Amino acid sequence: MMGHRTTMLGVFFAACCFTLLIVPATVRAQEPANDVAPSPDPVTLVWKWKAGDTQKIEMITSIKTSVNTAGKVQESTTKITTHLLWKVEATSEKETTLTQSVDRLVMEMRTPELGEVRYDSAAKSRPVGVQAIIADAVQPLLTKKHMLQLTPRGEVTITPIQEEAAAEESPEKATSEKAPSAEAAMAKTILLLPEKPVKIGDQWMQTVLSPGREAAPPLELETTYRLESVKSNPSVAMIKTTSKVNTAAGEGKAETLKIIEEVQSGETNFDIDKGRVQTAAQTNKLTTEKKYRETTIRTTIETSITTKFLEE
Repeated sequence: MMGHRTTMLGVFFAACCFTLLIVPATVRAQEPANDVAPSPDPVTLVWKWKAGDTQKIEMITSIKTSVNTAGKVQESTTKITTHLLWKVEATSEKETTLTQSVDRLVMEMRTPELGEVRYDSAAKSRPVGVQAIIADAVQPLLTKKHMLQLTPRGEVTITPIQEEAAAEESPEKATSEKAPSAEAAMAKTILLLPEKPVKIGDQWMQTVLSPGREAAPPLELETTYRLESVKSNPSVAMIKTTSKVNTAAGEGKAETLKIIEEVQSGETNFDIDKGRVQTAAQTNKLTTEKKYRETTIRTTIETSITTKFLEE
């Protein structure tokens, strides 16, 4: 019975990571208290940091997964609350170096096999049963710090600061057992800003390729950003985003997975003076079909993500 549960959890975690990898976090701020008429002038949008800065981030991801196999439907839901901490180690005109750590992770999930399960990394009691399985799965996220190199636009490189001992003993094994690019999932929380000053109505684009794994082909995420408005007091730029997912051309795995429906949208309100995001909100729906022998498996993943850059 526990082996079956472990398998179900593995599938569920893969779905969660898959969703995070193909969905960039977009941002919506609280309405300013003293709005004035929108500004028609071009604005320069850049991230702003100084050495010693710290930034606490709360990210809440709600996921509903529905799997239809030959007419039999199984549904599961999860809510993941992640508390991140960024610390600025050094900064220059071209790049800012930050360290990122996960302070706390809370997972609430419900599946037909497991019922209701809640895990809290800050709980004092020892996890047992399914909680222990979750604890083992998320342990690398809680114990490993990462270094981020962030440009003023928000282009990011993220690498582990300390490699796991398993990687020293067997690099191939460590790579094969690693969860689907946790570093890349965290990197998607960075908001990409335009290269030049922009006016209301201007657009810019970003294309990100997510490498394929055993259960999924490589995916290409194409995101379009549009400056919708600029408000004052405080000075906040509101950016709307739409995204499109394509299976990567030329890969054999792409033939096994077909995208049936995708709806992805969000807003971003960016504090121009502070050079920081305020809060984030995004929704997306992805439906795919995959052939397994003579059976067609249809999977629908509905996701909502809210992110808060907390005031110090």
